[in-house]
Amino acid sequence: MPLQKYNLKNQLLTILRKLHVQFVQLPQRMLSTPSYFIDVENQFWQYRALNIVVKKNVAEELDSGVQTIEMLAQLTQSNADQLYRLMRFLASFGVFLEYPGRRFAHTERSRRLSSNHPKSIKPQIILQNSRQMIAPLVVRPETSVEEQRSLFAKHHNTDFFNYLNENRCFNYTFTRSLTTTERSSQRNFSADVDWSKFKRIFDIGGAVGVSSVGILEQNKELIVTVFDRANVIESAKKYWRQRGMENALLDRLHFAEGNPLVSKLPQAKSSNDLYFLAAIVPMLNDSQMINLLRSIVSASAPFVCTTAIVDIILPTKQNDKYLCAADFQTMLTTQGRQRTLLEWKSIAELAGLTVDEVVKTRTQSSVIILRA
Repeated sequence: MPLQKYNLKNQLLTILRKLHVQFVQLPQRMLSTPSYFIDVENQFWQYRALNIVVKKNVAEELDSGVQTIEMLAQLTQSNADQLYRLMRFLASFGVFLEYPGRRFAHTERSRRLSSNHPKSIKPQIILQNSRQMIAPLVVRPETSVEEQRSLFAKHHNTDFFNYLNENRCFNYTFTRSLTTTERSSQRNFSADVDWSKFKRIFDIGGAVGVSSVGILEQNKELIVTVFDRANVIESAKKYWRQRGMENALLDRLHFAEGNPLVSKLPQAKSSNDLYFLAAIVPMLNDSQMINLLRSIVSASAPFVCTTAIVDIILPTKQNDKYLCAADFQTMLTTQGRQRTLLEWKSIAELAGLTVDEVVKTRTQSSVIILRA
């Protein structure tokens, strides 16, 4: 039975997204070659500037209203002139508003730099500018295309997942970033799938389970088990306790510890169980993904269960710079990748599964339904 909901609405949104991509790329196509590369350089420095702003908690100080640069400097223990040049630079990109008298205020964009915002992007900026992520890009970045191993793995002498397991502080930073990313989109895609056909969901590599909770909130009969590494599960339990989750919801959200890439997965109890992959997907290379899907097939036996994969499907034409950037980023860090639908079909076939349906959502991601 098809799992797609709101099909017509989501088809329209897909068309609008494609038009948006063409529209935002138009100004760059009109730039001369020197101006284009200057623009690229400015974007590089803009992200460095955002890193300074979030580490100095500037956005939090602006939450109360317009501030003079002198007051901002005092509150953030900064030099007023240096801070002004930084804020002026970001205001020129529309991040902040500058008023006469060297006064600054929030825009809708800058509000999300504050940790007080429910959809704050602060953890993502901190992660991407962390020493662990930046250092590999500085030391011989050209080696990233010389062999099929990520710069992160080369620099740290271990792969991304092992590094997370061995470095508790970095694992915490990474988990926070992943949680805020999921929190921004889960309520959107979860409404586009008919989850009522299932009794239990196993969220494999689901981090703190933000996507799972979005599904639980809309389906009162479902039970979810989030399966991830021990230190992630510890953070997950703490996260939901701090957020004061309702007991009725918490009773249906369970946690199980294990490494999704090497541990035995939770055993299916009926054919109405669903194996759900979202947070972990972009971080896996093809070999890891095939092995994980094979593990799901084994854990499903003797039942034939459904697997749902939430991911961005790369188009075969009209490359989207944002999607390609996400793919490039995973190449440098985790050896993961974004995939076309044809690549997903090939991976599913090698794991003994077939792509049964692709559910369009109101986000950039689709839900790929696999069945034996």
